[in-house]
Amino acid sequence: MVTFNPDGAFCLRVRRLAPILLGVALSTACQGSGISIDWVDFVQLRGVTYVAAWTSPGRPLQQGDLGPQYGLVKVKLAGSQDPNHHAQDGDAGFLEPGTAVYTLRAYAPSFRLAAYDQGRLTLYEADTNPKAKVGADLLDLVNKVSYIGINSAQDGRTELAAVHNQDQLDALVGMVLDAPVDQTPRSNAGPQYFIDFHFDDGTETTRSYWLKSGELSRGILLPPAFASVVTDAISAAAAMLPTSQPGSFVLGQIGVPYTFRLYTHCSPDWRMFFDGSFWDLAAPVQSGLGDPYQDRSMTVVAANEVRFDYHISGQPASISFTRHTSGAPLKSPSGCD
Repeated sequence: MVTFNPDGAFCLRVRRLAPILLGVALSTACQGSGISIDWVDFVQLRGVTYVAAWTSPGRPLQQGDLGPQYGLVKVKLAGSQDPNHHAQDGDAGFLEPGTAVYTLRAYAPSFRLAAYDQGRLTLYEADTNPKAKVGADLLDLVNKVSYIGINSAQDGRTELAAVHNQDQLDALVGMVLDAPVDQTPRSNAGPQYFIDFHFDDGTETTRSYWLKSGELSRGILLPPAFASVVTDAISAAAAMLPTSQPGSFVLGQIGVPYTFRLYTHCSPDWRMFFDGSFWDLAAPVQSGLGDPYQDRSMTVVAANEVRFDYHISGQPASISFTRHTSGAPLKSPSGCD
């Protein structure tokens, strides 16, 4: 969207950290009387716009996952300040011109592609496909899903419940594949979760899902029956939690490290959500954290204490947190765009 600035300049501002329509920038800001654009990490080939997976794809991709070359990048848009540019085949946000884009052996190219970026394989998944009519045109799930996680909207990674029953899995996958697709931009409201499809090969794809509208990102309109399974699974998981001390229960096993992606852009304790609640910093943090994320592991040390372990320049480091007091106001981001 474009918003007016009192000094007469126009600013493009859109949501950060979520798949969006291409041709629009991420997290932009006014500079003088011009427009500054930060392009999303995308590539467009054969009419389909693919966006880099915004959460961890599970295990890292390997060269053996690659199939034949699918296309080449022609234009890198990073650095371009033209807000009227319409993405074309061969355009990319950050990939250099001449970069080869590959299929993945186990997946339809209409769903997933991959490319080397600075020596590392990046997974790209279909975001916008003008020809998509049903979910199967965007997601390749047949005979691939080992289980479905239902994750928190706070971070997209904290698993609140899971569906393992094969009959339920088959039913849910069938609903996704058969659901109609309408990728017209819409405003969703109400409860939101992230549906995490865990594949047999160890990779994952995570899509935002709104109970009220039934939209699975992006534009897959699921039936009410899908929402029923989600709410039933969450209710069943909640029923298994201890009820004697709701402010201090432990979901994770003490002493076990859990793979975790810490959001750091607005400071590591801004809405840090894990183990069923928010957490506050217990001590100062040394410099060198990644931005906007730092990946590694989170360990429950005690009922109200967790520790995030990571590495800086090859050396181990950690951040301690204490459980946020129930009902207390959450920290507001300071100087965070």
